Amino acid sequence: MVKYHLGILLTLFSTAVGSRRAIRAVGAEEATSSLSSIGPDECGGGGSISKETPSQQHQLYFTAIPDQAETTLCARANAVRDYLENYISQTCNIDVNVAYQPVSTYDDAVDALVTKIADFGWYDGLTGVQAGLQMQSAVYLAQRIEDTKFTSVFIQASNTNMMDITDVEGKSFALGSQTSTSGSLMPMYYLTQSNVTPSSVTYTGSHDATVDAVINGEAQVGALNSMVWKNRVAANTTGGSSVFYTTEEYVDYLWVAGSGINDKWKRIKSAAAANNENDAHITDEACSNINTLLTDAFLAADASDSLEAALLEAYSTVGYVAITKGEYDPIEETGCAQGLIAAGNCKKPLPEELSAYAATPESSSASPTSKASKPKPGKDVECGDTIKGKISLEENLVCEGSGVIDGNVNAGLILDGPRAELNCEGFKITQNVADGTAAGCTVLNGYTGNLETDSERVKIIKNYCGLPFLYGIVLLNGAKAVGCNIENFLVGAYFGLEAEELSDTTASKNRYGVVVETNKRAKITNLIASYNGKDGVHARNDGKSMFVGDYKPGGSIDLKSITAANNGDDGIEIAGSDIDVIDAKANYNNDVGIVINGDAVIEGSKISISDTQANGNASDGIYISKTKKIELENIEANDNDRGFGIRIDTAPLDLSLKGRILLNGNIIGFGTISGFYETAGTITNFGELVANKNKSFGIILAGTKVTFSIANGASLSACENQPFDIFTPIPANTVTLEKGGSCTGSTAGAGSNPKCADCTTATGFS
Repeated sequence: MVKYHLGILLTLFSTAVGSRRAIRAVGAEEATSSLSSIGPDECGGGGSISKETPSQQHQLYFTAIPDQAETTLCARANAVRDYLENYISQTCNIDVNVAYQPVSTYDDAVDALVTKIADFGWYDGLTGVQAGLQMQSAVYLAQRIEDTKFTSVFIQASNTNMMDITDVEGKSFALGSQTSTSGSLMPMYYLTQSNVTPSSVTYTGSHDATVDAVINGEAQVGALNSMVWKNRVAANTTGGSSVFYTTEEYVDYLWVAGSGINDKWKRIKSAAAANNENDAHITDEACSNINTLLTDAFLAADASDSLEAALLEAYSTVGYVAITKGEYDPIEETGCAQGLIAAGNCKKPLPEELSAYAATPESSSASPTSKASKPKPGKDVECGDTIKGKISLEENLVCEGSGVIDGNVNAGLILDGPRAELNCEGFKITQNVADGTAAGCTVLNGYTGNLETDSERVKIIKNYCGLPFLYGIVLLNGAKAVGCNIENFLVGAYFGLEAEELSDTTASKNRYGVVVETNKRAKITNLIASYNGKDGVHARNDGKSMFVGDYKPGGSIDLKSITAANNGDDGIEIAGSDIDVIDAKANYNNDVGIVINGDAVIEGSKISISDTQANGNASDGIYISKTKKIELENIEANDNDRGFGIRIDTAPLDLSLKGRILLNGNIIGFGTISGFYETAGTITNFGELVANKNKSFGIILAGTKVTFSIANGASLSACENQPFDIFTPIPANTVTLEKGGSCTGSTAGAGSNPKCADCTTATGFS
């Protein structure tokens, strides 16, 4: 998934913003003069205040940008209040009132934190950075998983028919607040990138107001936060308006703590200790730092009780993750370039305190699945250690012995918590194991040679008897690892149900290269997972576990720049939904290149694969089963020995083919079948589909009822296939040619086919 790259916004945005002032620090009286008048009993237990009174010394105040309807803001405030009051009480045995301080504008939300009217607050990317840069002891606490890959949507009224961002040219355009990242800054950024100029720009003040402006005809086009749009769709309040363009991903929305919260927490703790002198909870390390305590609270919310569930539902999220240093730097750069951040705060790095939580060497709470141990210098790391801070290897880590140390999971290294970061610096994590061929030995390594060049598939050459350490590395609770070379384990790297990341790593010569089981967010970038005995990558968020027992499904998985070749089973196997695969090479595996067993556990979610190869596998290039919504873009699935380029076995089906799809030299190029399921649904080709010189059919549509459409501007070439180029054996199955689409190849079968052009020469084979 493409993450943001923010450049300088061009003339259009500067003109639209006009003379809007940069955020600045103001006095308490000025800050409170425009605060909302919502009463304390109506919304989160807060109200307008100008300074702290003695009765308020045991209160923590929070604020939020007014980006949504007042009812939504109040529901969120109540959920935050109830959850945090309970968490602090249970963790520290301190009764604290957590109260909401409503404001009227985005500016007021920033001013409330800077002037200590509020102790912490909920901000979008730009206002969060604006506030943070004015306070040297500010801390970025947490962000939703969804905030790490945020998008904005462009919507149109029911009586218009726009198809792309370029159609906004000359149209009236509605945005939310001028300082909204998702409702103004990023939509205008993408307009300028596309050289598009609306006829006018109107600022409505909030995302919901933008939708209403389009519905009411006040603007032809609007742009807003995609999560707010999803909520409007769920509530059936879109008024016939629809999305015609979605931006690329960027970061947005976060909790920020102000500079005054530490002193207030010290006073609260002192008063509590005076009343409960023998209570160890008050002086516990987990309660020593309020910023860490709040971050831990947000990260701990996983819907395991009603208060946690209410918090997550109110904020439309499946969970929170920590914020890493530099993640919001591009927003700072863009805000400074457009005068939205005071010049005195620009052209300097973010304060170190903003990433203090992620950089702290030790976590305040241990994972229930492992025993904590202090991180050691690189040369002193031992197999079986649990790492909770940052550490780099200085030499290879070779594991020997029983594999179970001090009660820990039998893993080379366990990385536990959002501060746990392992940099292997290219060194190897491995174990010494006995080679053998007896019954019951574990098949680890894949092939001796590269199947791209070898004339025959080379048999698996390594069996190991006894694996003291089952896992090379285990990542838990938001941990990260980079630069590792892992081999000789049952699983090279295992992801354990939270928001973990792995990059620039080789996991080869294991039984499984990498296994991902998550219901939050997992991210893998630049991975080589080849020559493993079974799958190169096995990634799932469907609630079914290979190792630890079933779990609640959900979350998302991002796989980018993955090489999974020459494995003993599949290159990549996916099970679940909201999974993106970009730039993968799943070639020359002993079964299928990429297996998709979707299950569609989250309604409305999808699986997408783009810029990917699945060539020369023993069975299919790509096999899709149990998946409702799929997008394939720029795919090569050629020369798969005994199978399809792309095989579909699922119902109901909604498959989009985009870009260039090459399916040449397989047994069958592209096919829907009735295997485990009676395939039914729609397939739409929006790009160039080439299925030439396959040993059997180029295209075959079996199943109960399949509609294959070739869209306007799209093409299908199916030539020199035997016995038929395009074959529809079932009467209910149809190939339709929309106006402006084209097809080449012979057609046959009982189903409905268009008249396609005759093949003269096979095209697009390379």
